[in-house]
Amino acid sequence: MHDAEEFPGLSRRAVVQVTALLLAGAVIPGCATEISEPEPDPLIAQRELALRDARAAAAQDFSDTEWAAAVADQRAAHATALDAEIRRLARPSTDTAETEDGEDVPDGSAPPVSPPELEAYLADSSRSARGAVSALTGYRAGLLSSVGANCAAYLALATELSPPAASVPDGLALAGDPGMDSLRTALEREHAAVFSYGVVAAFSLPERRAFTAAGAEEHRARRDAVSGLLARAFGEAPLAAPAYDLPLDVDSPVTAAELAVSAEQECAAAWRAVTERAESADLREFGVGALTECALRTALWRGVLGAAPVPDPFPGQLD
Repeated sequence: MHDAEEFPGLSRRAVVQVTALLLAGAVIPGCATEISEPEPDPLIAQRELALRDARAAAAQDFSDTEWAAAVADQRAAHATALDAEIRRLARPSTDTAETEDGEDVPDGSAPPVSPPELEAYLADSSRSARGAVSALTGYRAGLLSSVGANCAAYLALATELSPPAASVPDGLALAGDPGMDSLRTALEREHAAVFSYGVVAAFSLPERRAFTAAGAEEHRARRDAVSGLLARAFGEAPLAAPAYDLPLDVDSPVTAAELAVSAEQECAAAWRAVTERAESADLREFGVGALTECALRTALWRGVLGAAPVPDPFPGQLD
């Protein structure tokens, strides 16, 4: 028991009361640090959306919705990847249980939804992932940028509507952002893509001329936007080389389309790197927009080649 002399100005009764409070673990206003529960891992909500979409897509009649089978597989892959990252950090959740082994495999037992409802699910998932990217950095931002781009690309394929474009951020405000180095690499990839599309146009069939021109214009617009951003930030931007080495020999409409797929995937990898390295939410948002456009264009070129127009499950992710 503490003696009254240890607490000048306090009576013996007060000393006894204070000691009892301390022993009982009571909080004295102004003297204790409040311990709050850790926030649930933000990826948990994204995993649950992926599971919802996978189950809904698996319940579709694939003869009516051909792309639903691919959605089911790829959204299940998203759930698995997100769950692995959640478990890696092992952040607690008070409102969502962890996925049990095997739970992320859709079995088609979910109640069927209409194609418009599945499209609404994908729109919701795309918006949610894109919004979460603005609050994350590093690998987690890159992972969610790929997930969001995939969902947006599927939605664009289903609705034939272009995905939302991100506004170009202010280069002067981003001069010290580490993502700007990755942005230089992205610009170099865009320069190379514009060059590649020139080769693609030379070997493409006449009926693909408008489609090829649209892809080239998309890359020119993005190249010009990034060049302006870097010029405002640093006073200069990397210029295009006179020519670029191509990853394959182009001598036919088929190899021309294969070159276009390669160019889109190269740009996608560069844009995912921007989302992983950037500290600015605006720059990450811009990167997700560019990544989404590359994911959609990749899928469309696969359709030209006669394959199913399916986006990469994790656009921009290097194996």
